[in-house]
Amino acid sequence: MEAIDYSDEQLAIAVRLARSKSDLYRQLGFARRPGQKSHLKLLARARAAGIDTAMIEAPGPRVAWTAEDLSEAIRSSRTWAEVARSLGSSWATVKRHAARLDVDASHLENSNHLIPTTPLLDARAIAVHDRTFWDAAQHLACAWYIRHGYRVLLPSAPESADLYALDTTGLLRVQVKSSIRRAKGGFAFNLTRRDCNDPAERRAYSTEEVDEFFLVTVEGGMYRVSAEVLDSVKSVYIGGSNKWAPYRVSMFS
Repeated sequence: MEAIDYSDEQLAIAVRLARSKSDLYRQLGFARRPGQKSHLKLLARARAAGIDTAMIEAPGPRVAWTAEDLSEAIRSSRTWAEVARSLGSSWATVKRHAARLDVDASHLENSNHLIPTTPLLDARAIAVHDRTFWDAAQHLACAWYIRHGYRVLLPSAPESADLYALDTTGLLRVQVKSSIRRAKGGFAFNLTRRDCNDPAERRAYSTEEVDEFFLVTVEGGMYRVSAEVLDSVKSVYIGGSNKWAPYRVSMFS
């Protein structure tokens, strides 16, 4: 490595601003990227100065999140897929960095049974109309009720209920809603319908029309909520708090 003089403060600034290892050396004034031995010396100096070495140690391009971001994402997630989505990176990238930084992710390693482990649709790549996703959500709802022992009936004409679920206890009138819009840490659901007396107006559903709502997020989250809980409610934010955890359902449990 060339004999270039720089202070610990200059090194810290270069590490913070650099977008890659090569850029780091340019920030420090080197004409070319040094070899492995010189790189290790620089790494040791950074550690001794208390500088975050995550970017220097990274085997590939610099990521847009910090070690603290990764630790928090892992702590608050249930699967590696959720970690990757929250950081905007690939599953392989976050897992590699977690191993390198020795972040405890034992609860993720044992979470393969959780559904979903991958998003139903990639929210960043959605270029479809809401109706397309609603159709998919309705099929998911039908599959869930059938999977859990119900006989599913679909109305032949538009009604308050999108489907009817029948079992030995009786008939359930189910309204299916889907959401691709993130808000308040969860997903925003519109729970209104056109008013027959005034088509320009939209009103909430009542317990006289439906017995429960089946809500599907674009990430594959499914929630079964009694109409009594959402009676006369026009909109709701699902998934942003523990309040809705008891209503979340899985296709296979």
